[in-house]
Amino acid sequence: MKSNSLKFRFTIQLLAISIILLSLFSFTSYFMLESLVYDNIDSEIEKRKHIIGKLSQQKDLMDDIDVFKDYDIEIVIYDKDEKLIYKTIHDLNTTKKLYEITKKLKENTIESVKIGKNTYRLTHFTIDNYHVIIFKNMDRAIKILDTYNDVLVLLYSLTLIFTNGFIYFIVDKNLKNINKLYNDIKEISILDLKPIDSNKYSKEFKEIIEIFNKLLNHIKESYKKEKDFVMILSHEIKTPITTILTDIDITLRKDREKKNYVEALKNIRELAIYMLNIFNVLKNLYLTKENFHPDYKTVNLNQLIERVLKMFENQIKEKNLSVFVDVEEDLTLHTDEVMFQEILQNLISNAIKFNKPSGKLIIKAKKEENKVKITISDTGIGIKEEDLKNIFDEFYKSYNSEGLGLGLSIVKIYSDLLDIKVNIQSQEGVGTSIELILS
Repeated sequence: MKSNSLKFRFTIQLLAISIILLSLFSFTSYFMLESLVYDNIDSEIEKRKHIIGKLSQQKDLMDDIDVFKDYDIEIVIYDKDEKLIYKTIHDLNTTKKLYEITKKLKENTIESVKIGKNTYRLTHFTIDNYHVIIFKNMDRAIKILDTYNDVLVLLYSLTLIFTNGFIYFIVDKNLKNINKLYNDIKEISILDLKPIDSNKYSKEFKEIIEIFNKLLNHIKESYKKEKDFVMILSHEIKTPITTILTDIDITLRKDREKKNYVEALKNIRELAIYMLNIFNVLKNLYLTKENFHPDYKTVNLNQLIERVLKMFENQIKEKNLSVFVDVEEDLTLHTDEVMFQEILQNLISNAIKFNKPSGKLIIKAKKEENKVKITISDTGIGIKEEDLKNIFDEFYKSYNSEGLGLGLSIVKIYSDLLDIKVNIQSQEGVGTSIELILS
């Protein structure tokens, strides 16, 4: 395992934390046990001291002192002349050494003292002219504490070895998930923003991946919006640009009077403004869709139809089409002018593109009660019945159509936004009729 690898660093960090925690537990448990042992012994010593005190109040201390012979707490008593008058311990040498030590110790305190290899816990005090020493040999207790310490060291070592192995296993397992996730993310491209399958991962990684997939979906939606914006903008400005180029070519074929050039420039300017309006509508629609609102105003339908037909003047001539416009005079609509012109432009463009040579293009409009009905009909190739249900889908093309398949999908988008109902009737080989109903 390389010293600079992520696995190594994680393992070392977790191992260091484990060592600290295990050390704290070991030291704490040892000192708690030691404190418990010493507290119990001190409690026994205090208990004997209390009994001796009560005995001295009732009679001479030495009358009933033998009651302590059967206890494991030792008692030594000296008189005021420093003469040993009572002891429960057989080792006289130890008794003398303890007495000498107590001369240096403060009375009524419990302390540990060492004589040779033995350790004693003791207290001493003066009562009724007697010098009393109460003590207990700590060797057995110290041996128990030493044994516990040895066991603790062994358990500490084994636990550390086990913990190290467990930490390495956990780190290795989780880093495998990270490596797997890294490889899955590497496979994602802007052309294929597929979400990561979270079922291959543990619960913790599942939550992370679900958040990542949500972010990925946002990116996917944003990318699709931008892609759609570019494609639809390209589709929508194709006709105005074609018209501008045609007008320029016709104008430059021969010398003309000034007024002809002015008229051509006015037409070009009008088309340029229209393209700018298309750009603004599509930008708002696709890049800030949640804040988009149509710009409703009163629109003269005759003027709008005339403007659109002028854009297709050359295509109509090339196919030798007959155009019939039957619209009530001064018929107006309350709608978004740019968007509704886009609807008419796409429908008339299709009626011309898929019409037969020397065919007919018929545009009718009339007001019925509170509604306006507009019909655009052609004598073209028509649409197969099975294609009609999908004709408004984005990028859908019937078997005999050309282009990207965006025109009618754009009509559907704008119609939905403007609350316009669209009905389509078509017979293959006969022609197509599309009706727009505006409330």
